[in-house]
Amino acid sequence: MTTFKHLRFLAVAATCLCVSTSHAEEVEIEVDKLPQVVLDAVEKTVPGGKIVEAEVETEKGEKVYEVEVEKDGVKTEMEIDAKGKVLEVEKGDDDGDDDGDDDDD
Repeated sequence: MTTFKHLRFLAVAATCLCVSTSHAEEVEIEVDKLPQVVLDAVEKTVPGGKIVEAEVETEKGEKVYEVEVEKDGVKTEMEIDAKGKVLEVEKGDDDGDDDGDDDDD
């Protein structure tokens, strides 16, 4: 009976571990806490842009930073790894309708 309890415990623990590592949790981070390599990558991609929001998550054991940058009314969302490599860039306008202008229509 003791062996069965140990196996059951291991099965439950393994299931919990798989569930907890399969979904990355985004955590908001203050801009002044971002690593310098991330700040440098943002400046290189959007010179003079202002970081308005930043989050960090762990994907496959590696930290990935998601930042939102604004410049001249245009928002740019970026994903940057802990080494400063830009993984993804999405540019859009500031009105939310994705038509390339700042009008709501």
